[in-house]
Amino acid sequence: MNKIGMIFGALAVAVLVTAYSLKQVDTSSTDHNTTESDRHIAWFDGTMEQAFQTAKETDRPVFLYWGAEWCPPCNQLKATIFKSGAFIEKTKLFVPVYLDGDTDRAQKFGEEFGVRGYPTTIILNPDGVEVTRIPGGINLERYVDVLDLSLADIKPVSELVAKIIDDNYQPSADDIRLLAYYSWGQDVGKALSDYDPLMVFRRLSEITGHEMVEERARFDAEYLFDLSQEEEVTGEQAVFAVGLLKKILKDGSASKANMPFLAYDLVDVLEKITEAGDERASIMAMWDVRLAALRQLGSLSSVEQLRLDYGEVLVAKMDEQTPSDDLKNRVRENVMKARIAAKSKPYERIAVTNIGYGLLSESGQNALAEEILKEELADENNAYYWMLSLADLTEESEREDEALEWLRQAYEQAEGQATRIQWGSYYVDGLARMDGDNIELVANVTMRVLNELDAQDEPVYGRNKSVVKRIGRALRKWAEVDNRKVVLTSLEERFAELCTSHFEMTEERAACASLFHETDA
Repeated sequence: MNKIGMIFGALAVAVLVTAYSLKQVDTSSTDHNTTESDRHIAWFDGTMEQAFQTAKETDRPVFLYWGAEWCPPCNQLKATIFKSGAFIEKTKLFVPVYLDGDTDRAQKFGEEFGVRGYPTTIILNPDGVEVTRIPGGINLERYVDVLDLSLADIKPVSELVAKIIDDNYQPSADDIRLLAYYSWGQDVGKALSDYDPLMVFRRLSEITGHEMVEERARFDAEYLFDLSQEEEVTGEQAVFAVGLLKKILKDGSASKANMPFLAYDLVDVLEKITEAGDERASIMAMWDVRLAALRQLGSLSSVEQLRLDYGEVLVAKMDEQTPSDDLKNRVRENVMKARIAAKSKPYERIAVTNIGYGLLSESGQNALAEEILKEELADENNAYYWMLSLADLTEESEREDEALEWLRQAYEQAEGQATRIQWGSYYVDGLARMDGDNIELVANVTMRVLNELDAQDEPVYGRNKSVVKRIGRALRKWAEVDNRKVVLTSLEERFAELCTSHFEMTEERAACASLFHETDA
């Protein structure tokens, strides 16, 4: 959900021994934006065990794609990378596996692979050892480069990081490229482990040759992002970071290699390393110049163009400012233009609508954002996803009854076992916040979600764990009013029964039941 939710190492083949059919997806036959409608990725048709058995027999790595039908970034992948002839050809050198998050047992496999968000793409060798995971937001050429590197006799990312940090290993140019185009944001402790990320990225930047401008800039951007997440930044760190940021903005290839960072993270970095004044203004001016140059690139997709608009809006809102009428008009025109171009292209349409509605909302045009989402509902295009977005917008406008109705409809219409549990948790959270006195409804909806969860064969894995934690947090806050505590107790007991029915070991049952009481996201 856009505001509610918008937003590895070795894997033993032994954990894959199960009869589990991988979901098939045709990434071209329904997309009218391709002249290669008869070509698509030949996703592996069989169990996970069979996929790795085939990988061993044919000495091919596994290309694992973890996604969901409703996920806008997943649809962006399908609209761009996955429909490319060059990419499709390259996947023939792999065993390509599509693991849909709503398929039976998918959440357990997702946990084993260390994946959380959709989409995640991972390369594993035939023995199940992860080589790398590929980030979103990179262009086709770099995506294919990563596949080529994965086919070579190259060390896994986790091993490379350990050797560089602990053994002073001098990486090759290919090692550096693999590390630069690794999905650090989805690392979940696989490569970074117990290392200080700031130290790791600074070290990687220092050992990268000056001729590798893009790769060095990507390490620098990772350093800047992690620095922006720190509670405090020293004066020395701020001066160093300002230099890194200016270096990225001055160089066209460095900026192009970091477009998502510049669009979404630039403001957080600026607020952390500068104060309002001349220094910040000079960097914002550099951003304006670079933004104009990036817009001239002829290779940008509609989503990438709108991403640049998003960055411009965020910068315009710094220091309690508001976007100008001229910027709002340009945003509106660009969103409408992109939507018209994507109207007959299902995958691209979902991706464009998602960033378009968010961009309109961010620029203060909520009414128009609601309008385009309702148009998607009328066309029955990814409807239950947009209902969550409409719930966000209407709650933001203090129309809580409408927000709750959108949450209810989204839950009722959601499809897929993991998705239904996730959507149900959003409804429970909304009821607890906006209609807390309706104790019976809060209890009944929560019980319904828990019953659906209990009906799954292996319910408390992967994203489902986060769902349980979300429900627990919402209900604990809701139950701070005395007359609700007894209801919370009965719901906690129901979840404990679920844990008892699905786990034999006492320790496993206790670990499961504790999820309802955890405070982390």
